[in-house]
Amino acid sequence: MRRAPPFTWGAVATPHIAVDYALLLAMLLFAADLGYVEAQFRLLGPNWPWHLLIVAVACFAAAYRFDSRAVLTLALTSFAAWRGISVGMPLADGAARGGSPDAVRANAILCALLYVAAGVVSVRRKHKAHFEPVWVTAGLVLLFGALLSGAWSRGAEPWLFWEAALLVLAGVVMTIAYRLRRPLDFAIALAAVYLGGLRALQGLVSGAGAPLVVAAWSIGALVALIAATRRLRRAE
Repeated sequence: MRRAPPFTWGAVATPHIAVDYALLLAMLLFAADLGYVEAQFRLLGPNWPWHLLIVAVACFAAAYRFDSRAVLTLALTSFAAWRGISVGMPLADGAARGGSPDAVRANAILCALLYVAAGVVSVRRKHKAHFEPVWVTAGLVLLFGALLSGAWSRGAEPWLFWEAALLVLAGVVMTIAYRLRRPLDFAIALAAVYLGGLRALQGLVSGAGAPLVVAAWSIGALVALIAATRRLRRAE
């Protein structure tokens, strides 16, 4: 804290590369210490997932104070973990808290939308605008993960609905990412299409030819990713 530059809503040049790693280590140690205290003394009892929220809040504050995208990533993952564990963890009698896995999926979608919205707002208000890729990437990973969990779910759930939503969203994201020259977001959407395609192939192809179809689909996805990434980099 003594060596760090003063707080500003803009980007801050770090005085040394070790500062960001030292900050990340400090936050990880804080989270580990808090987990140890909770495991030993059961301060929160059955509400122990709240310690993940405490970690998220502390990491948010540290990320913005010291301008650390690595610590912001830790904050976003901790917050999402808090929501997922809070609604999906079984109670003492074995019952689920919120209708897991539907509630976990719903919370993942809401967190994803919140993250993407926060990234857009940060750019428009010029409040740590360079944090926007971290917000949006975390949101996309959560959103596609939730849709994929629905597409791959077994049982009475309408997996075709989740599959269609996945393909539509992936198409929108890839189009926007291609226009804005964002290779990482494009790759995330393409990976989601690949995994969603495997789910569709599972219901359409069977027998001895299934491995060949899956291999062809995998090669096609890899070629598409390499070609798109090269074009995006050339256009930068």
